[in-house]
Amino acid sequence: MAGHDEGSIPGFTPEQAWVINTLQERVATKAAEKAVAALTDKPCPFDCEDVAELKSSIYGDGATGIKTMVTRHDERIASLVWWNRATIAATLTTMGAFLVSLAR
Repeated sequence: MAGHDEGSIPGFTPEQAWVINTLQERVATKAAEKAVAALTDKPCPFDCEDVAELKSSIYGDGATGIKTMVTRHDERIASLVWWNRATIAATLTTMGAFLVSLAR
């Protein structure tokens, strides 16, 4: 708005606007501090059973869990790719040797 500085409130004196702005800031800060305190008072801000079940599903006990299974699947897929390449190379080599033996 033209003619008003950032802290002014239309219809209020500069002193009244300062009081309102200061109180608004203090109230917002206090509310934020209370919210943070409420979340950090407990060792687990969420339902700890749900978080424990989620961690169990993701990490498991070392033999199970999404993280372990995905890692194993990645290793197995990489191994299969190399087995397929080796099989194709052996097949092509055998076919080449067969063709060379026929040509003689």
